[in-house]
Amino acid sequence: MGNAVATPPAGPNSLPVSADRRGSASKEPSRQHFTVSQLAICNGGVDGKRPIYISIKSEVYDVSSSRELYGPSGKYAALAGKDITRALALGKLDDAKELSTLELSDLTPEHFQTLDEWLTKFQGDEHKYTNVGRLVDSDMCLTIEELLLFNGVDNPRETILVGIDSVVYDVTMNGSEFYGPGGMYGDFAGRDASKALACMSLEEEALDNPSVDDLTPEQRKTLDDWIKRFEGKYAIVGKLTGKK
Repeated sequence: MGNAVATPPAGPNSLPVSADRRGSASKEPSRQHFTVSQLAICNGGVDGKRPIYISIKSEVYDVSSSRELYGPSGKYAALAGKDITRALALGKLDDAKELSTLELSDLTPEHFQTLDEWLTKFQGDEHKYTNVGRLVDSDMCLTIEELLLFNGVDNPRETILVGIDSVVYDVTMNGSEFYGPGGMYGDFAGRDASKALACMSLEEEALDNPSVDDLTPEQRKTLDDWIKRFEGKYAIVGKLTGKK
């Protein structure tokens, strides 16, 4: 990585767009963030007029085209509007307990292999279920040490979080190409990037000491500009505590 962060471009959703996606963004289906309660509403409805969404590893799919399976009278009606990751991995699709938790830390590599096989089916030609967004938490409270796990690699859902000025953003859906492994700002994943962004620096020192107490007025303005851009593009999922 270099030593300086690129200046935030002007305009909405200001983070840079990779070359292979320029000119094609308008053709991609609109995606959004869902909380657990928002996902629950998308269960088909008793009148059959609502869409039917389910989540696997936090990726949300529209399965409305298989309403005979996931609708109110379908074989898999209990899955509608839920994150079914754990239930799929354990082969317990009719277990209400497994459908009511997002916990994945105790799953084995074999369980995750099963999940990957299911994802291949959902994304393949057989079903062509549209990915309509991503499931996010909405009330996280993390220390800097806990944040480190959310780097897109070291957590089961491959979630990427970035902390800025005590606020935690989920950048997985719209920012994985920048903040994911190998991305331009990959070192920011799972870190408090406050000082790095304020000082336009990619130096490890800025990430190791993210305090913004000593920022100059110009650096504070730069950080505020980044915050506005993050708020316009990424989901706020919680607070960062125990800042250095």
